[in-house]
Amino acid sequence: MQALGLPGKSFVPLIVGFGCNVPSVMGARTLDAPRERLMTIMMAPFMSCGARLAIFAVFAAAFFGQNGALAVFSLYMLGIVMAVLTGLMLKYTIMRGEATPFVMELPVYHVPHVKSLIIQTWQRLKGFVLRAGKVIIIVSIFLSAFNSFSLSGKIVDNINDSALASVSRVITPVFKPIGVHEDNWQATVGLFTGAMAKEVVVGTLNTLYTAENIQDEEFNPAEFNLGEELFSAVDETWQSLKDTFSLSVLMNPIEASKGDGEMGTGAMGVMDQKFGSAAAAYSYLIFVLLYVPCISVMGAIARESSRGWMGFSILWGLNIAYSLATLFYQVASYSQHPTYSLVCILAVILFNIVVIGLLRRARSRVDIELLATRKSVSSCCAASTTGDCH
Repeated sequence: MQALGLPGKSFVPLIVGFGCNVPSVMGARTLDAPRERLMTIMMAPFMSCGARLAIFAVFAAAFFGQNGALAVFSLYMLGIVMAVLTGLMLKYTIMRGEATPFVMELPVYHVPHVKSLIIQTWQRLKGFVLRAGKVIIIVSIFLSAFNSFSLSGKIVDNINDSALASVSRVITPVFKPIGVHEDNWQATVGLFTGAMAKEVVVGTLNTLYTAENIQDEEFNPAEFNLGEELFSAVDETWQSLKDTFSLSVLMNPIEASKGDGEMGTGAMGVMDQKFGSAAAAYSYLIFVLLYVPCISVMGAIARESSRGWMGFSILWGLNIAYSLATLFYQVASYSQHPTYSLVCILAVILFNIVVIGLLRRARSRVDIELLATRKSVSSCCAASTTGDCH
């Protein structure tokens, strides 16, 4: 951490980010200097959270087979590397400075009371279920509606004629350099829903790929039984609840996110066909790993710093995600289209050189803003009777 110009206390919030980026960002408030807090906050979104793991698991099963564990591990390592490189970039451009001395007095630790542990666990569980549940329901309704109607408002039989497909096809060519082709518009939708909550990416892809897999099957009303379908749905929900609170989940937290990473075999087959290669799938995962965090994380960044720094974090993440995904895919598929790949690679390198140059020129302005922040924090602490300005 000293090499990044950060104190040792920055390490703890970053480690917390492997569970969820929200407490990671909020944990930066334990740092004293504004520069150190901002650098830690900017690095936190690159720590791969548990919701991303569910996405990685599905793609690993579909594209990488026995090498799936290695692919997932490499993505985690890539996130750490990009967090470190982001810290170095900030240190040598807009946030120059040295780390403050690391002196921390260890508190008196106590064994937590079971009652307090249960109450706090229930509150956090309820908050997560309500927050994530509302997002998942809203996203599902939105996708179902736009996937059933055309832009003119007519009901469509083929999802490729739906409003969702039409709008996504317009945007999808932007992602061609990272291996997402125009007919794979479902992957584009997954990226947009993932910006709201990473937990819904797998559900989005499963819904859209499954719909394309069964669109040619004719519906026979005589064979449909509402009672049986309702009973099947209730039974499936009950089984999922039992699995969620089973001993294996309590003993192995990774099992808790297993349900988020389930995808039907038919949907996996369509997804494999749409991406076409493991290189395209891995490039997509690189983008998912590094691009904008979910809404909750963006809100936490805005609260702990400012909306301006939240915007910087979003733009920097998009740039890093698009650049690395493009470089990986174009290098991996260079033999298929050497001229196009060379143009993409050079464009990405040139663009990032320009970005770094602009950040170096903006250093003096950011120093003034950090100084102003430092003064406001000092004033807050001086005026506070408790000495707590966080």
